[in-house]
Amino acid sequence: MRRRSIQVMAMLVGLLVLLASLAYLTAPGAAAAVTAESSSGQAAGDAVVAEPMRPRPTSTRTPTRTPTRTPTPMNTPTSRPTNTPVPSCGLLWREVPAAHPGSALYGIEVVSANDIWAVGLAYEGTIARTLIEHWNGTQWTIVPSPNVGTGSAYLFKVSAVSASDIWAIGTHNARTLALHWDGTQWSIVATPNPGTNENYLLDVKAVSADDAWAVGYFRSGPPYPFQMFVAHWNGKSWSQVPSPNTGFFSNVLTSVDAISANDIWAVGYSMAQNAPASQTRTLTIHWNGTSWSVVPSGSFNQLNSVSAVSSNDVWAVGSNELYHITMHWNGSFWSEVTPPEPGNNSINLNDVVAISSNDVWAVGYYESLAVGGTVPLMIHWDGTQWNQVERDWGTAPDFLTAVDAASSTDVWAAGYNYTDGLFFVHYSDPCTR
Repeated sequence: MRRRSIQVMAMLVGLLVLLASLAYLTAPGAAAAVTAESSSGQAAGDAVVAEPMRPRPTSTRTPTRTPTRTPTPMNTPTSRPTNTPVPSCGLLWREVPAAHPGSALYGIEVVSANDIWAVGLAYEGTIARTLIEHWNGTQWTIVPSPNVGTGSAYLFKVSAVSASDIWAIGTHNARTLALHWDGTQWSIVATPNPGTNENYLLDVKAVSADDAWAVGYFRSGPPYPFQMFVAHWNGKSWSQVPSPNTGFFSNVLTSVDAISANDIWAVGYSMAQNAPASQTRTLTIHWNGTSWSVVPSGSFNQLNSVSAVSSNDVWAVGSNELYHITMHWNGSFWSEVTPPEPGNNSINLNDVVAISSNDVWAVGYYESLAVGGTVPLMIHWDGTQWNQVERDWGTAPDFLTAVDAASSTDVWAAGYNYTDGLFFVHYSDPCTR
């Protein structure tokens, strides 16, 4: 049975750790899935929520490993082998140099072919700090980014209105974190924190200079349910916006995308109290310009990412302990679309970008017996079906966490591995650029 065991339990207000808890960390970029306790010393209402791929917090009270949205390899990683030579011409996925040990990327945003941003974390000793990288058309470079205090801080996603108006969303010490790029530098902008225990904004979509949305979850006291968290930027400040009632004990929003200011989707998952992770239900909500409402999607799974082509062409992807999922909105209802199954255990889809009705990419990872660990997963929708696209680089365990595109022949994906840290892959034909 394919599975991805990632548990979320209640906690003290503590450090969010992406790859492993700082006390448990044995190598930069390593990840583990475990159980953390709540501030009351009890499980969060005994609710166990399967987590998508972006990370979640742990208690600082004990040096336990951390529930995380990053994958846990099934085997000890080996040294990264020499890459197989790739043809110099042709439309293929190719790795782009960006060595940065002890780091990981979780979000990528293409402003233009020569202006791309990626966000995540980089370790400074045993403390993870915000990491922002920029592509200028020739190379990736690190751009200085602010942190809050001396504790750990991370960035999950990034979204741009223009080259001089970009938002990155993350967390520091179980508190929300938003950074803004004004064309010259990144700066911290205040964000709401409605929960008394935890507050996380996990994705952001910038529609215009005075219209941006961020989604996630928050938690307060007993019985510690995970509650939907929607925040809006009106050009002056971030504020919480009421979210709809699903009727479930726990609700987490993981991703948001917009067709227009009055047509916005957010996705995630819902969970009944005491239910196993396999009973996670997909959650889809829609903004019509006035309010958010739940739109039935009816699948036992969880959604990690959403991307829209138009009002009647929206894709969402995800995975839970049992299987991965791709879903499509046709303007009237959500339906499952069968994806390829490259392995027989732990197939995960983390991000999706919809370029056109017959050009959609989703990325993630799966476990491979041949490799003895994890293999990056790239699937492509051609208008009729999903097809797996083999990678054209290396054979070491790699995890793809984010994807975005400038065009159908200019697609970027980002992730990390255990030996090199972060890495980028680019789908293009260098001979036609």
